[in-house]
Amino acid sequence: MSDDMTAHVGARGLVPVACWLPGRLLGSAGGKDCLMVSEFMAGRWEQAYREYGLASELVVRSEPGDRAVARGMSAASRAVALAWRDIEVIPGLPWWAVAAVHAAAEAFDTQARDWNARASIGPIPGTGRRRVERAPLAVQPFPDGGGSW
Repeated sequence: MSDDMTAHVGARGLVPVACWLPGRLLGSAGGKDCLMVSEFMAGRWEQAYREYGLASELVVRSEPGDRAVARGMSAASRAVALAWRDIEVIPGLPWWAVAAVHAAAEAFDTQARDWNARASIGPIPGTGRRRVERAPLAVQPFPDGGGSW
């Protein structure tokens, strides 16, 4: 962070998240227009990403299909999505910033749902492999009633 940005954070209790030239003035730091968020909001976002990083490391070190690890990854993903959603509703954001932040939130929401699904499946006892629960397939007869189309 430049000296200008550091001074700006201390002066107003705001943190620049994204800066661009030229742009709609939402705040200024280092001679650039910036998207500014409160220190509290920035801290929440940073904490969510720290927890996400720790959960990701645990996934790498765990056995496949570990339900507790999957639940932790789901919760961490959901926290990151919520942090992005807090930023998404800041008044006056340019449309492209809203779209980018919304896309990030959606991606983490989807990831949270995926990890939650993994947590509900769990491993096959003694194999370390995940159970894959599938709906029974409905066999469709061929149109001619025989074995060909």
